Amino acid sequence: MRRSIEIALTSVMGSLAILTTISGAYRFLAFPLAPYLKFDPAEIIDVLAYFIGGSKIGFLAATIHFLGLLMFTGDPLGSTMKFLAVTSMLIGIHLSKVKGYNRLALYLLASTSRILVMTVVNAYVLYFLFPDFLTFFDDYASAVGLSGEIGLLSVALIITSIYNLLHVPFTLIPSELAYKAISSSISFRFPESRG
Repeated sequence: MRRSIEIALTSVMGSLAILTTISGAYRFLAFPLAPYLKFDPAEIIDVLAYFIGGSKIGFLAATIHFLGLLMFTGDPLGSTMKFLAVTSMLIGIHLSKVKGYNRLALYLLASTSRILVMTVVNAYVLYFLFPDFLTFFDDYASAVGLSGEIGLLSVALIITSIYNLLHVPFTLIPSELAYKAISSSISFRFPESRG
């Protein structure tokens, strides 16, 4: 019975996350400093899966989300970056939970792990794969007296770090509220679940 619940929960949450992303709801939630960065509500579902079922279900739901995006969007880079952002945040949440940290520490660790991973990923993508895209940050770099590829990259990484920092409460607050609202009606419990 437990195994079938795990499979059903993972499948439903992963599929819901895919549908939420491909619905295009994120298009209305652009980050003002860099509008190509979007706040995606689908990440709320991945984190909610973690809160309900623990790390195994949370990470599997995020993996289903990733595979679905690969299939439906045909965008391997964007899908991979979203997967890395979500899973790095989940790692921070999980480490905080394992250590028994309080809520503030959970937010800080989730933010730190996401920012560290995505800074490395963005540095590689922007510097090696798409260096021409750095010109998007010309005005910001000029405003703070920076120039050249390294100056542009530094500004780009600071802006994307701010975005990733803000995405954590955007994802965690609704996930926690949703879990709190439904936890009393969940008739099964996983050893790692939040409740």
